[in-house]
Amino acid sequence: MVGELDIGEVHDLTGLQPSALRYYEKRGLIASSGRNGLRRRYHPDVISRLAVIRTAQAAGFTLTEIADLLEATPSDAELRQRLATKADALDHQILVLATMRDRLRHAVKCQSPRLIDCPHFQRHIDASVTAQRAEGA
Repeated sequence: MVGELDIGEVHDLTGLQPSALRYYEKRGLIASSGRNGLRRRYHPDVISRLAVIRTAQAAGFTLTEIADLLEATPSDAELRQRLATKADALDHQILVLATMRDRLRHAVKCQSPRLIDCPHFQRHIDASVTAQRAEGA
C-alpha cells in the first residue's frame, strides 16, 4: 500500500526505538498493517496515535490506562468516569507543579539571606500547609 511507513520511518518520525514500537504492538496500542520482508509496515495515522501514547505516558498514564483511553467509546460510562477521575488528578498535579515553579522562579531572584526567611516564600509555604490540611480533612 502506498503511503505506508516501515518501522524505520516511524522511528525517524517519532524518535521511538523499533523495540518500543514492537512492544506497543504486542500490548495492542498500535497495529502494523503488514510486513515488507521482515520489516513491519504501519499506516501513517500511527504517528498521531503514538503522539497520544507519549503524551499520556508523560502525564503519568500506565500502558493499561492508555489502551483503555484509545478504545474509549461514548457508551463506556465506567471508563469515562475513570478518565474524568484521572483528569481531576492531573488538574491537581498541574496546580502543585505550577505552585512549585512559581516558588522556584521567586527563589532565583530572592534577596533574603535565607530563602526560608523570605516573607513571600513563607506565604507560599503557609498556603501549602493550609491546602494540605484541607485535603486531609
